[in-house]
Amino acid sequence: FAPLALLWCFSLRRCLLSCARMAILVSLIPAEGSADGAARHEVILSRSVPEVVLGGPAGDARIRVPHKQVSRRHCLLSFQETEHGRRLVCLEDLGSTNGTSVNGVRLPRGEKHMLGDG
Repeated sequence: FAPLALLWCFSLRRCLLSCARMAILVSLIPAEGSADGAARHEVILSRSVPEVVLGGPAGDARIRVPHKQVSRRHCLLSFQETEHGRRLVCLEDLGSTNGTSVNGVRLPRGEKHMLGDG
């Protein structure tokens, strides 16, 4: 069972930063029925900030999810650019104890999954 999928909804929006650089705004929104104390988080991923780690409250992750089933370093959100210039956000489980799921499908450890807008 992967609690992270139940606790958070990811929303991606493309936004322009200074110098016409493209970036992606990732919004992590607590889902209905998520843990008490869950807060909305937003992070901008770009070439200069290519990744962010999500984890439990006891870890050193940049975004901390207050739930006992979330590992200290649970998953990684990363900014990727394709050879054609398309910018994407990928989600990768970092070997968490309880796993990470997208749309009910558990991600294999170490495999990157591209997230879509919405």
